[in-house]
Amino acid sequence: MALSTATQKEFLRLMDQHEEFRQQVRRRVLSTALFELPERCAAFAGRVDEFIVRQEQFNDEQREINVEQRETNAHVDEFITEQRE
Repeated sequence: MALSTATQKEFLRLMDQHEEFRQQVRRRVLSTALFELPERCAAFAGRVDEFIVRQEQFNDEQREINVEQRETNAHVDEFITEQRE
């Protein structure tokens, strides 16, 4: 059954003007996985952003530990040198 050009234009007009109708069409046309993809991508992006914040905090803490470890290593090296003399 072929749709008339007028019917096609009306269908497209409805999709453009009515969000709820557009969502109903998307739900029927797309697979569940594709329909949910924008929401899942947004959730994933949020988790990545949270991870980045935690990773940056960890990196800052690690830099401080590295400085402390270098100082400790220098003291140990100095102590060893003194003990050899």
